[in-house]
Amino acid sequence: MSHRSFVLWVIAQAVACGVVIVGLLYIYDPLQLYHKPYFRENAFTDDTRVQNKGIITHYDFTHYILGSCMLQNILASEMEQNLDGAWVNISMAGSSFDTRAVILRYLLEHKQPKHIVYSLDDFSLISPSPSKTDSFDYLYDENPYNDIKIYMNNKFLLCALSFSSAKICTGVKDLNMLLPWALVDESGVTDLFGGFDNWIAHENDRVQSMMESLRSFDHAPFTKLDNTSSTDTRATRIYLQTYLLSFIKEHPNTHFSLIIPPYSRLHWRIHGSDKLAKWQESITYLTQEIAELPNASMYGFDDLSYTTQIANYMDPEHYNIDMNRIFIQALRERTHIIDKANVSSYLWQMEQNIRDYDVVPFTTMLAK
Repeated sequence: MSHRSFVLWVIAQAVACGVVIVGLLYIYDPLQLYHKPYFRENAFTDDTRVQNKGIITHYDFTHYILGSCMLQNILASEMEQNLDGAWVNISMAGSSFDTRAVILRYLLEHKQPKHIVYSLDDFSLISPSPSKTDSFDYLYDENPYNDIKIYMNNKFLLCALSFSSAKICTGVKDLNMLLPWALVDESGVTDLFGGFDNWIAHENDRVQSMMESLRSFDHAPFTKLDNTSSTDTRATRIYLQTYLLSFIKEHPNTHFSLIIPPYSRLHWRIHGSDKLAKWQESITYLTQEIAELPNASMYGFDDLSYTTQIANYMDPEHYNIDMNRIFIQALRERTHIIDKANVSSYLWQMEQNIRDYDVVPFTTMLAK
């Protein structure tokens, strides 16, 4: 065989091997990017940044929950019991508004959702900046051919070679139970619920910052820093318009329910002095904007006594699943709505509650 023939033979073998691998990955398609599963049951991974493409494309849901981990404990089955529609939870842990915009744009272009429940997380309301999305956003562009590169790694190649249905390869079969972390018996998570003594007994990185702040707390009165500026406010408003309000305005037939996650009052009392003014400004701005949008509603729960009880929280921000059921009740009964008429009194009362919150029981327990 001549050198030229040998080179051509090697190239042909490499191309053939590549075609076989790509074909195998296309047929296996664990994330359902191209089709529902062949030869195995439907299953879903909890990495919803990449899984949502398949859920949106191949399943006929009409109502969506798209938030951060603050909404992951809303069960679609409970939404369907209380509200009309076929519901699915596609929330993404730690997702900012701009991250969600990648999914939201694809959803609104390819489906006609009737209702989207959406969380207003503080990190997207307080001096936000766009996140990096290049690890997954190509899945949601108009080019289906580049999607295959998500599978070009040892994990998916090994899974495809054995056509595995293992959880690590394809996920879990029950889409309803894909995301609710509060129902998973996991050390360092669910054992933090039940009271501040559990935070002490199981102190980890979820509560460490708060514990350190409490140990050095000087019991000075709460002071809200007026650290808003015209430049920062303008940048935040542009962010909110670009990554949230524009979608609401452009899709009047989809109703958006915007939920303010009720962080613990302890969180605001200890770590809120430099955040509260900016957060209040963003909430006020959003109520003004959606006042002209009949397809949007905002819900707030910071006035509930629930936020005073640390037993309800696994860390300063993350509440138990019962709060998600309060959300469902509010959506059903149209209560806890925050609008332009009541936002000032809502924010004033919340701030007063923060100022009056008694931290002494926590510092006393830590001093023992």
